[in-house]
Amino acid sequence: MRKKMNPIFLKESGMLRGLEFSKRITDDLIQRLVDEKEVEVDNLESILHQWSVESTLAALYGSTYFQTRCQIDLNTFIQSVHDMFDNSAILQTQSASIACQSNSIPWQNFCRSACGAFDFLHDHFSDTSKLDDGMITLISNKFDNDEEVVLRIVNDLIIAAADTTSYTTLWTMYLLAQNPQYQSGMKAKEACKESMRLFPVAPFLTRIQQDPIHVADYLIEAGQLVLISLYAMGRDEKYFPDADQFKPERWLRIHTKLAGVLHPFASLPFSFGVRSCIGKKLAEHQMEYFLCEFFKKFRLESHDDSVPEMRMKLIGLPDRKMKLKKILL
Repeated sequence: MRKKMNPIFLKESGMLRGLEFSKRITDDLIQRLVDEKEVEVDNLESILHQWSVESTLAALYGSTYFQTRCQIDLNTFIQSVHDMFDNSAILQTQSASIACQSNSIPWQNFCRSACGAFDFLHDHFSDTSKLDDGMITLISNKFDNDEEVVLRIVNDLIIAAADTTSYTTLWTMYLLAQNPQYQSGMKAKEACKESMRLFPVAPFLTRIQQDPIHVADYLIEAGQLVLISLYAMGRDEKYFPDADQFKPERWLRIHTKLAGVLHPFASLPFSFGVRSCIGKKLAEHQMEYFLCEFFKKFRLESHDDSVPEMRMKLIGLPDRKMKLKKILL
């Protein structure tokens, strides 16, 4: 399955099929923010959630999404995804089979929210037979128009993007507000990389060790779970000088080397290799385009007295609302 997906999601030719529609969602949002009179953006978190889901839906469903867009309320779906992650965070410390057998409260809540998310997608986006553009047409061709398989892939992509892309964008905007010298002539690619180093939304990589291996003085047996903290790696002075500082310029290339990164594999927000995030390119394009367009129109100020802490709800979230103000240029 992964081999069929790679040409669509990891190559520019496949990505371009969806990006033109995704950009329309961003353009609409930027214009709406320009038209608003409000300076404080207390609801930035919810705005970015809506934008993230809509951007992914538009990239996948193309022009068809815009025909039904005004008839769909995404708030129910977004809340269901939030609840899925919240309950997954509780269940990750338990045996799934035991939680299922005992029908524990977290298990019931997880099932309810998961069913809510999947039911919403089924009710509104299950008909792929009349699509003429968007990335779903490429997916359908790769899987011989097997609608069940296509919908399973699409559902995973939309649910995965709902929180991860939005919170990464939120952390990046906060860091740029705290460091306004980077807003003018901002390089979105480097700003996103630096944000994901400091506040990785998916802060752990997990793998099952296939063969015994010695690491330093430790033996890791085959079959053991290996947990790697991207948060700790990304703040290690051994790899990132001034590791706690937001310095997007460290990701600029000087000849063939990164300016301020001593080992590029010390920050892997999308993982690496055959198990890396299939939505990496789409998410990067969406975030970078949004940030570029936003800072063409606005200056962003932070009015937080202290840096928000990252709390774990399966993904890394800020522990409180960020106090940000947008100033129209």
